[in-house]
Amino acid sequence: MYFQSSPSPLFITLNRIQECLQLNDTNFADLLEVTESEWIRIKSGTKDAGLEAVVHLSEQFELSLEALSQGDIDYLALSRNFMNDGCLDLPEKYQTLKTSRAHTALNFLSFIEEARGPLAGLRILKRLQIHPKFFSHPDSAISPTLLTDLLKEFAKTGVTLQLLKEIGRRSYITNKTTAIGLTFSKERNSHDLVHSIVYDHPALFDQNHFYRIEDFSQ
Repeated sequence: MYFQSSPSPLFITLNRIQECLQLNDTNFADLLEVTESEWIRIKSGTKDAGLEAVVHLSEQFELSLEALSQGDIDYLALSRNFMNDGCLDLPEKYQTLKTSRAHTALNFLSFIEEARGPLAGLRILKRLQIHPKFFSHPDSAISPTLLTDLLKEFAKTGVTLQLLKEIGRRSYITNKTTAIGLTFSKERNSHDLVHSIVYDHPALFDQNHFYRIEDFSQ
């Protein structure tokens, strides 16, 4: 009796990555840091990819090992970023309704790294397939879905209400040298600052809600 095993998710993922990047066996083998003959054997199912090759590929494309092993990858964004050097496209799910700002996510990531260690933020970005260099432009427009997914990933590490409050307090440190921070630093007191945020410059940080000040106490 003959049994044919199904290809593993990792095997399927590697083949899909090669296909979407439009690389021949020689060039894709170079990405994996294996020989062409080794890659051909991996493709044929006669050899395992090996942890070292998979780790190298994950580092090349800022992907988590979990995403690679499960095939949870936006192949279109992966292809665009590979074909266009310096163009850092977000996954498709984050390409619509860009009504928030990157500095909000940057503040969040900065706090995560401080609270959970310097690699914690990078691990989350890899799971979401987002290159860290995307946040080199804090005023870029982003989808609130990205912020929601960041929070979901952070919640897996044991987030508490107190930690969420600390994230809000940290926004001053993160934003003080950005365009939004320099704009708001000109206000004379906290009352003028809040009024400026809510009524004069809401588009600088959020276009998801309409705000109105109902009460203000010092």
